[in-house]
Amino acid sequence: MAEEEAPAAACTVLLTGCTGFLGSHVLRDLLLLKAQCDVAVVVRARHGKSARHRVRALVRDLSEELGDQEVDSAPSGGEEQPLTQAEAVSVEKKVESLMERVLVIEGSLEDDSLWKRTDLMELAPRLRAIIHCAANVSFDAPLADALRHNTGAYVPCECRGRTRNCSLWLLSLELF
Repeated sequence: MAEEEAPAAACTVLLTGCTGFLGSHVLRDLLLLKAQCDVAVVVRARHGKSARHRVRALVRDLSEELGDQEVDSAPSGGEEQPLTQAEAVSVEKKVESLMERVLVIEGSLEDDSLWKRTDLMELAPRLRAIIHCAANVSFDAPLADALRHNTGAYVPCECRGRTRNCSLWLLSLELF
């Protein structure tokens, strides 16, 4: 007997900038949706850590907010207490469950070939939203680079043109 495939998610969202302040909150909210959206995230490998490792660590940090299990418990003295083995297993199961809904696409938005990759081209028709939270937060970046990073210009027409009923959302947090 053939294995049954899991039902397709009600929606798939492409999220950029999920490892940043704003993007991590958007990722958390997408994972909390009752509609069970799958979330595709574009993330760079950084500091010797793979993109998947970085996203998994982020989801682990978010898992306290996404479930009943507390990830870390700190007594009034402020010192973190290690998890019991049962707590650690529970946390890891929660993280694995959440990661089943996250497709990690390792790459950089600065790499033009990223958007020509087969995995992104195959994903495009299933997208219902592209949420661009990635940003250049360097105050001394050339204006052209800052505009490209912060205005969604990294999501090229080739990818957006293959989507159906897909919205492009640009989210920005400006601090003055």
